[in-house]
Amino acid sequence: MERRDFLKDTCSLCLALGAGALSASLASCGSYPVYDAPVARGTIAIPLSAFRDTDLQIVRAGAFPYDIALRRTGEGYSALVLRCTHADTPLVPAGGEFLCTAHGSRFGSEGDVRRGPAERELEHLPVTISGSAVIIRLEG
Repeated sequence: MERRDFLKDTCSLCLALGAGALSASLASCGSYPVYDAPVARGTIAIPLSAFRDTDLQIVRAGAFPYDIALRRTGEGYSALVLRCTHADTPLVPAGGEFLCTAHGSRFGSEGDVRRGPAERELEHLPVTISGSAVIIRLEG
């Protein structure tokens, strides 16, 4: 096989594998509902009815720079900022975890580091229940 053909075949294979991995990653993102919510006085309100069929809601909040994972737990609700603690990169949901596509860090559903290079857990936001809504307070 000539060098040119070898390089051409190798590059084609790499592109195909990369496209497959990206498509699998994006498909895993699509399996979680996304709730677009406005920010009012530093808070976000998500109706409890949004959890009728799921225990995890990805919340997109106005101009807030990162998505928020809002999860129903046995004790109530938990909100995590989906920002990698290693390089401030947005995280994507992937099979019950949150993945940093920049450097490969993985975080568990409660924000714990499962694989580095990140060393710190994800930021938790304060959550309260008010009437028929979960209220997330944005800090910072």
